[in-house]
Amino acid sequence: MAKSLDGTERQRVLDAIQQSEAIHRIEGLEPTPMRRLICRAVLDGFATSAELAQQMTEYAGEHKTLDGFIDSRCWWPELVSNLAREIPPSVWGRLLLLSERDNVALAEALNRALAADERTLRD
Repeated sequence: MAKSLDGTERQRVLDAIQQSEAIHRIEGLEPTPMRRLICRAVLDGFATSAELAQQMTEYAGEHKTLDGFIDSRCWWPELVSNLAREIPPSVWGRLLLLSERDNVALAEALNRALAADERTLRD
């Protein structure tokens, strides 16, 4: 597991992520739920970008897909818990969870809720 980022390091990584996403938006691309979760894993200190890139390469080589990568990580439950603590109560009502075991649906629902809440705050 990567070390926890201090405030300055976390802000530097967050700035880099936001800059990267802004460049992608210029091209009409939005970050995928997987990208958002990977960025969050880095920000929360579960792994570095380099570690995750290596793990993803190994996983894809073994499984011939990235489906299931995120939920195969030992830090996945803690990441979900971290995200859940940040969701305002008003947003929880908009979440649609099809199954407790459906981690992908949970990730997508959390990302949609967070994106909707971010848009509301910007407007």
